[in-house]
Amino acid sequence: AEDNLQIRKLITSRLKHLGAVVETAENGKIAWEMLTLKPDFKPDVVLMDMMMPEMNGVELLGQMRKSTTHRNVPVIVVSARRDRKLVILLMRIGIQGYIVKPLKVGEALMRIAEVIRDGTSIKLGAPL
Repeated sequence: AEDNLQIRKLITSRLKHLGAVVETAENGKIAWEMLTLKPDFKPDVVLMDMMMPEMNGVELLGQMRKSTTHRNVPVIVVSARRDRKLVILLMRIGIQGYIVKPLKVGEALMRIAEVIRDGTSIKLGAPL
């Protein structure tokens, strides 16, 4: 989930160019609704910002980790926050990566590839 439309569009276009199926949400609440209301939606990885309206990234991540359906979905956080304590907390909750903004698309794509390397297809559930 990413509330910044420009960042959402940038990552979405680059991932689609690589053949990924991408779903986007502008905040954590919409992302959570997508995850819970679409039974066939099973993303290989979720990209999310931490600072979003309605439901922030920590809340969304918490909901995902409580869910039997989505607890094992890999999560990569993309955030402007450089708070080491936050990153440690998020790692304990179960994120697979943390990318600091301003976003370097190449770095983001490499991290996504690392996370889903063992998968046979690319389906990105953005909350992005």
